Amino acid sequence: GEQEAVPNAATKRMWRARIRVSALGAGLRSVPGGLSMLALLAILAAVLVAERGPIAQAIPSTARLYAAVLLPVNPTGLALKAVRSELVVDGAARLLVVEGEILNIGRSEREIPRLELSVRGPDGLPLYTWTNDAPRKTLGATESARFRARLASPPAEGREVLVRFAEAPGGSTISARAP
Repeated sequence: GEQEAVPNAATKRMWRARIRVSALGAGLRSVPGGLSMLALLAILAAVLVAERGPIAQAIPSTARLYAAVLLPVNPTGLALKAVRSELVVDGAARLLVVEGEILNIGRSEREIPRLELSVRGPDGLPLYTWTNDAPRKTLGATESARFRARLASPPAEGREVLVRFAEAPGGSTISARAP
């Protein structure tokens, strides 16, 4: 049979020295590796912050995570602007008219979801809520479209109107108020 080599004292000392040098080298190598890992994490964090819009559009549920760390994001790529309301009274008939503009603030075509409008009372709580079709199905990059919604016989105690996209992804709320 084969004989196993029995390490002599000189061989044992040589292996111990190699182990100590290897341990020392691993310790020294871990410092630059640690710095590299830290730099990589910093770059990743910067990308996650800088590109939060496209990330939230691709994964809508991340919008809530960004909002939780005080970095709001608009996953729809749409905005509401110049929203105003007017109460038109003709004899006993009352009509609430709400108008505004929908803007595509993204770099590509977007579908426009339905609008949800809510008449709010003096305490800010909803008195009546309804939905309205958007004026168009889609908006091209940087395009805008005006919308107009009407409500016959609105609640008399209504003080303001909240307008938002009804199907905002990730549960986010893109809204505008009109007095």
